[in-house]
Amino acid sequence: MFVIALLFGVAIPLLNGWLLLRVLEWKTPVLLSAERWIMGFLVGLTASMYLAFLANMIGVPLNAATFLLLQLFLFLILAGVSYRWLRPNLFAAANASLPSLDRPLTRWLYVIGVLLALWTALRIVAGGTMLLSLPQGFDDTFKNWNFRGKVIFLEHSVAAADKVVPSFNAYPPIIPLAKAWFTSLAGTWSEPLANLPHLLWYVSILGILFFTLRRIMTLPWAFLGVYLFVSLPLPFIHGFSAYAETLVAAHFLLTCVLLFAALGAKSSSESLSFLRLFALAAALLALPKNEGLSLYLPCILVIAAFFLMWTWRSRSFPRSTLRSAAAWIGGFILVTELPWMAYKWIHSLGFGNTTNLGSVSVHFNSIVPFAIAINLFFEGNWLLFFPLFILLLLLALLRRSMHLPLVALLCCFLLPFLAQFLLFTFTTFSTEAVISQTGYGRGIVQLIPVGCAAFVLLAHALFASRSTHES
Repeated sequence: MFVIALLFGVAIPLLNGWLLLRVLEWKTPVLLSAERWIMGFLVGLTASMYLAFLANMIGVPLNAATFLLLQLFLFLILAGVSYRWLRPNLFAAANASLPSLDRPLTRWLYVIGVLLALWTALRIVAGGTMLLSLPQGFDDTFKNWNFRGKVIFLEHSVAAADKVVPSFNAYPPIIPLAKAWFTSLAGTWSEPLANLPHLLWYVSILGILFFTLRRIMTLPWAFLGVYLFVSLPLPFIHGFSAYAETLVAAHFLLTCVLLFAALGAKSSSESLSFLRLFALAAALLALPKNEGLSLYLPCILVIAAFFLMWTWRSRSFPRSTLRSAAAWIGGFILVTELPWMAYKWIHSLGFGNTTNLGSVSVHFNSIVPFAIAINLFFEGNWLLFFPLFILLLLLALLRRSMHLPLVALLCCFLLPFLAQFLLFTFTTFSTEAVISQTGYGRGIVQLIPVGCAAFVLLAHALFASRSTHES
């Protein structure tokens, strides 16, 4: 049953997510074939679990049969739309010519690349093995995510889980629902099955990061981005622990890279396809954890509005594209966020995690900047990422080697980074940065895949500008 639950648990949401992305691309496919499958799993699982949550809100019990019926319902709608309007070109992919090397790699570079690839694969296999075979001892895992998932599995109700685990009922239920989905298919609660989605979400980050870079640079550069992310200790620990940060990071990365792609598209039709995908990703960003709704979504919407207006004023986008993008973004956000906020109000749930945002007071703590500096530069969480990132950013500014989409991606990383700094410095959340040092570290884990993409793009832009200057 484990194998059957694994296959169906992955395949059905993946297929629904693939169809959803393909429908949003519509007449202008912009995703690579492999890219659509990778994004499809991430989008499909989150969207279908949210559909299960909505069904449960109106009294539908969440057992194996109803989970499958809801997935079938979603599939029939998406398949019907696809068959009716996209049938001749349903499996079409982006007509993109991927960059190739000007000359073959030297032997020693090739050997180094192979060794690093093998080391990266070994780390992922080892981490996945530990995640699926060892008991999870992290606090939030058994107090929140797995516990709530097991209650949903047993009681077939999100509200029942909120009553049994009242200290965590303000957290969105997507992760516990995903655990209940896999274990319901097996017919019994299984810790490896319950923890499996975290491994798949980590792999999704690697795939999205790789193909985002591969679109605009050669294979070694794209692999460099993957290796950079896998090599960072704290994201690796979270990636192979049953915590929520990996899912938040995956959705944040997906949202940012789709905006990046929309701004760098070759035509207005391609931009609009990417913007429809961005609208869905932005709406789903608010569902895995409360930070998505209270922090990341507002930041992303401000950045998107600014850069879309900028491109419209520079006549890169027609006004119709801007209006259509705004309608899609607003529509998706209303459809996803209103029911969740209504559920919170009906059940008197706070708008925060363990701390209600309404109870947070302004309180400056002068120690926080020092504690954050220690976290970023003098602990082993991030190795040399932040010193090197600052150096690359300064060099890129001095040489003026950044293009508009890269500037937008940098803003997607730096604006939430700044917002987190202000949040921990000027509110009572400061204890999480100074004393426990958990909240701030987790926040950076959620942002770091976008930081890795920006890091490699900065390095590539500097390398390209230097090559042009020397030639």
